[in-house]
Amino acid sequence: MEVENQFKPSVTEAYIPEDGGWTSFKGTNVLLLFIPQIDQLVRIQNKGYSYIWLYDKEMDGHIFCFKLNSGEERAVLFKNENAGRLLLKEEAKDLFHIVVSSTKLEEVDDGTFLLWLPNVEFTPIPLT
Repeated sequence: MEVENQFKPSVTEAYIPEDGGWTSFKGTNVLLLFIPQIDQLVRIQNKGYSYIWLYDKEMDGHIFCFKLNSGEERAVLFKNENAGRLLLKEEAKDLFHIVVSSTKLEEVDDGTFLLWLPNVEFTPIPLT
């Protein structure tokens, strides 16, 4: 799956994960997030995407902006006092996958739709 790391996001709002944590899949770290508002997005067959990390001083957090090749664009806000702590973990220092569920994490099973965003590198850019 191709990933282009630079694009200019046009989103004006960001989702805040309600839950999240680190796991691994086939030797790669995975940041698993519960974001109920993207129920439709997890059903899209992801054929590639672009992303960029931003840092918003006013929002006090990192923003992961991504655009699927299908044209769907979203942003996830990792506020420093909450989900942002996940980005300080050792797992975020290497390439990792982000997996988003609209189902509570404790209810995820083999039949759950998940949005896989592979090969993410945490490289925030300050908003100007």
